[in-house]
Amino acid sequence: MTRVVNNILDMTRLESGPVQLDMQWYPLEEIVGAVLGPLKGQLGKRSVDIDIPQDLPMLHVDGALFEKY
Repeated sequence: MTRVVNNILDMTRLESGPVQLDMQWYPLEEIVGAVLGPLKGQLGKRSVDIDIPQDLPMLHVDGALFEKY
């Protein structure tokens, strides 16, 4: 429940404008790794195969916000 409330508060802050985003360029491999890391417990012994083409452009995101959600 706390996570849901915090998410709603963060979204409200983002929509109201005072939050300054720290946009930086990240390779997709880093983002996928950041997403899969916290899921290790839920994945158990299941493996996740990822095939990311080398020629994909980097993504322009706020890394801290992206990892948070």
